[in-house]
Amino acid sequence: MNRKAHVSKLLMAIMLCLAAVGSLTTIGYKLYLSERPIPEMQDAGPIKVVEPLTEKIVLIIVDSLHETAANDAQTMPHFNKLVANGASGIAMTPHMTLTTMSVVDMASGMTPPVSWSLKNFEAEPFEDENIFSLMKAAGHKIALVGDASWSQLFGKHADVVFSVPEKGWFKRGNEALTEIDKSILGEARKALADLSLSMVVIHVVGSDKAAHKFGAHMKESDGTASMYAKTLTALDAELQGLYESFGSDRVWWIQSDHGCNLRGNHGGGETAARRAPFVVTGPGIAAQSNVEHSLNAVAPTLMALSGLRAPRCAEIATSFNMLTHTPDDERKLAAAHVQARRSYVASFLESHGERLEAGDAKPATREAYAAQLKTLDQQVVGFTGGRDWLRPVGVLIG
Repeated sequence: MNRKAHVSKLLMAIMLCLAAVGSLTTIGYKLYLSERPIPEMQDAGPIKVVEPLTEKIVLIIVDSLHETAANDAQTMPHFNKLVANGASGIAMTPHMTLTTMSVVDMASGMTPPVSWSLKNFEAEPFEDENIFSLMKAAGHKIALVGDASWSQLFGKHADVVFSVPEKGWFKRGNEALTEIDKSILGEARKALADLSLSMVVIHVVGSDKAAHKFGAHMKESDGTASMYAKTLTALDAELQGLYESFGSDRVWWIQSDHGCNLRGNHGGGETAARRAPFVVTGPGIAAQSNVEHSLNAVAPTLMALSGLRAPRCAEIATSFNMLTHTPDDERKLAAAHVQARRSYVASFLESHGERLEAGDAKPATREAYAAQLKTLDQQVVGFTGGRDWLRPVGVLIG
């Protein structure tokens, strides 16, 4: 066999190997990034469950708020004043600490698949139940103001939308209050003045830009406040102005979508980035410090404040320890959540030829409520878990 024939065979073998590697890589990545299909909608139970604890909710997202900064009364005096009179603590995010994924967490109660990390700057509409679809169905009006993730995911349910698209991590000057946040806060005032709106979401972004550009340390080497600290102080003052202008007769929930490390980074599961500080105060809120719950608990807890059941995809129990429901109302809301969750899991299993076993849909205690939700979630995770070994295979080959 001549040299030319050897070279041809070698090239052919190399091409076949590359094709095989490419195919395995594609399969692996598809499995790793695959999204769980939305189960067919079944009867998830009535939306209105009990009388609401409040008629109006203001949900304020301070992007990339570090726990140390939130606890510093000099940097954020208004935040810490609310802490003294409300419920506060840390919401633990899933490992992928990106804004779009955290927004899905807070609005649906569901941890989105890792593939959503690829949609961080341009998200697709969220098609399953969420707090906004349920509020709209119950006759409430909603405003989404600020970071574009909210309008991209849930804009079709909102009556008022002011969306700020992502322009890059470092697109900001050296001013404490950015022009983008000034525009967000201006539109927020208009929304808060509209008494027909039941929920106003306000997501400011300057703190995230400052963290990425300058770092999230609190002091410079000369002892002066860092740009990150100055930005948070400016935002805190603006939030105080909103609170004082539009009254304490509504629930004010200030929440970080995620934290960040001292270099201002997040997204890789850093411990500091997963700890998202929050404070909530107003009608129906029980004073409670050092609360630690999942970021997924935001959705069912917001719904409970409004007297509505949790979305069917909400995986985590309502944080009833923060709320002032009567024991009877608490049991009704818990039962409604379990019923909705069972409908989701039943539909998911039926789509795979399986059936959900019968179970008690009326938990008598908070512990039983949380345990039932955990058991239901395990059935979904367990059903797909057998193929998980294929995912890292493709990723490693890639």
